[in-house]
Amino acid sequence: MNTQERLCTTPDLITVLDQDGTALATHELRYGLLVSVIGMPAHPLWTSPTATKASDPASFGLDGEYQPLSRESWREWPSVIETFRKKGDW
Repeated sequence: MNTQERLCTTPDLITVLDQDGTALATHELRYGLLVSVIGMPAHPLWTSPTATKASDPASFGLDGEYQPLSRESWREWPSVIETFRKKGDW
């Protein structure tokens, strides 16, 4: 039996990685390429009712509703600049 289950959709981020862990662009994908696919939760701004009108599966012509990935893992990361800036810089 061949069943398909949708695990991740936009606006969550879907990234395709090659065997070395390098992200692949759509034009680099080809039949037989071994890849890993990871899904990452979208920023909460992309999951608001207004934003999902432009970023959910229907906005790309796909059927089905947006089912968000777990929000338990979402957190705001600190700024790299704020973290590593030395006093007196800028």
